[in-house]
Formats: sequence, C-alpha cells, structure tokens
Amino acid sequence: MEQRSSEWLTAKCGKVGCSRLGEVLSFKKNGASSEERDNYLYELLAERLSGKNTPHFITREMEDGVQYESMARIKYELRSGVMVEEHGGQEHPSITGWWCSPDGLVGDDGGIEIKCPKTKTHIKTIFCNEIRPEYLYQMTGAVLIYDRAWWDFVSYDPRLPDELGFYCRRFAREELPLQSVKDGVIRFLDDLSQMEKSVYSFVDRNKTINKQGVK
Repeated sequence: MEQRSSEWLTAKCGKVGCSRLGEVLSFKKNGASSEERDNYLYELLAERLSGKNTPHFITREMEDGVQYESMARIKYELRSGVMVEEHGGQEHPSITGWWCSPDGLVGDDGGIEIKCPKTKTHIKTIFCNEIRPEYLYQMTGAVLIYDRAWWDFVSYDPRLPDELGFYCRRFAREELPLQSVKDGVIRFLDDLSQMEKSVYSFVDRNKTINKQGVK
C-alpha cells in the first residue's frame, strides 16, 4: 500500500493520525478541549459518518516537501549507511482507530520522521537543537504503533549548502512522552466515539418523533 493512494486514504479514513497528535493533545489552561482539538474531532466524525476523507488544501510548500522528502531519505541512507524501508502505514495493535504512516522504517528497531521546512525554520532547528512538541508527539506515536526502540528526526533543506542542509537527531524510546501521548489518544477516541453515538441517538429520536406524528 503506497501512501497517498486511494487504498491508503480508505485505510486511514476516520482514524487518528500521528501527524495530528498536536491537536489531539491540545487543551486550554482550564483543562477544556481547545478549538483545534474540537475541530479535529468534528473532522474525524465527518469521515466516520460519510466514509469519505476530508480534503485538504495543498500549498506549493507542501508539494515541495513531498518532493524533497525522497531526497532527504537518500541523504539519510548515505550518511547513516542503512537502508530505509518505506511503509504505507498501520493501525495500533490494540488501540483501534489510531493510525501511523511513517516516513520510513530502519531495521527492526528504528524509524525516521522527515520535515522539509522553510529555510529559516530549518536554520532555527539547527541553531536551537530543539524539536517542536507536535513532532515529538508524532514520533512517539510511531514508536508506540511500530514498537520501536528509537526514532530519528530529520530536517532537510536542499536550498542550503550540503553541510547545512541536513539535520538529524535521534530520540530513544525512553526520551519520548509515551504514556501521556497514549492516554491522550485514548481520551480523544473515547470523545469521538461518544460524539458518534450521540449523532445516531439524535437520528433515532427524530425517527420516533416522526412516527408519532409530532412536529
């Protein structure tokens, strides 16, 4: 199964994706669900009820990112001396509805997450040596779903000289927020399930009212 194919879209429809875990784990200071989290809940609810994937606008930068990703994968292989296996994705073995489409698997123990950002963002990553929380969540999800010991974060920008255009940082399994991500996904899926049940309950109530002739 190739990523972005019709088969892939069908397989992940209505499921929580690891690239969206920043939204899944987004809450207000008072502990209430954030607007971003609510929007993602309704997006997945719509997919579950319709059986159709939500269309997303593709920017030029996103198109470039897809193109540069394969170049970054080759750079990673040359620098690390390993082969990267491309994989369409899979669901968590025990948490139904949680999906991961990795940028690559490395041997039996690891994997890679590739980002091809704007040049200023890439340089900032090198300068600060810090990874955005949503990327950490994404790698955590991949480690849990594929049961890996480590995951490499790669930032790649071919517009820069070769020695500056590639950044890689490895995160061991124990460095990642495994439990908080897992708990957050379970809570999100529970909320999504309750919303789906509520929609069907509303439909059933309307059917009953219509049968009774009440307007």
